[in-house]
Amino acid sequence: MSFGGAGGGTSKVQVYAPAKGSFPLDHDGLCKTQMSRYLTCMKTSKFKTRKCREMARAYLECRMKNGLMIPEDLARLGFSEGELVALQALRSSPTQSGDDKN
Repeated sequence: MSFGGAGGGTSKVQVYAPAKGSFPLDHDGLCKTQMSRYLTCMKTSKFKTRKCREMARAYLECRMKNGLMIPEDLARLGFSEGELVALQALRSSPTQSGDDKN
C-alpha cells in the first residue's frame, strides 16, 4: 500500500478562505497615509494601542470605503459607541499641541 503517491488513493482536501482576516492588499496605496500615521503613532507611543485608536479607526474606515475589506460596524471591530463619539469629537476639535495635521 502506498501513501501520497500517484494513484495511491489520496483524497483531495477542500480548502476554504477564512470568513475574517483575509483581505486584499492595498497595491494602489489608497490607504497608505492612514496606515503610515497609525504605524508612526504605534512606534512613538511604544506600541500603546489606546493612544493610536483614532488612527486605527481612520485606517479601517479607509479600507472599507475603498473596498479593501468588507464594510463592518466599527463597534464589531472593537470600538465602543462612547469611544466613537469621543473620537469624532477629537477629530473635529483643534489639537492642543498644534503638531497634528489632518
